[in-house]
Amino acid sequence: MKKIRYSNFEQVGLTMDGILKSSNLAGKLKKHNLSKVWGQVVGKRFESRSYPASLTNKVLKVACENSQITSELVMSKRIIIAKLQPIAKAIGLDIEDIMFSHKIWTADAQI
Repeated sequence: MKKIRYSNFEQVGLTMDGILKSSNLAGKLKKHNLSKVWGQVVGKRFESRSYPASLTNKVLKVACENSQITSELVMSKRIIIAKLQPIAKAIGLDIEDIMFSHKIWTADAQI
């Protein structure tokens, strides 16, 4: 029986990197990973009542279920940023500020 040897793994890695960049899949994976750890950052009380919606110019937009949730999260903004920044850096995101809004909430957008 003849052995098959694989020696071109570097080219496979480059191909995968190209696919990730061209399809914006890398950005979607980062957002998904951020959504997965969101509950650790804001706590169980707000985990199902808010979610990271988008990241533009280092500002994370967070959708909140209603205006009361928005107000409570705004009051805890500094604490949330302090918890979020090391996690975001590990994922490969740079977050400097957070904007909370109940106007962008859609229940079906949650992961």
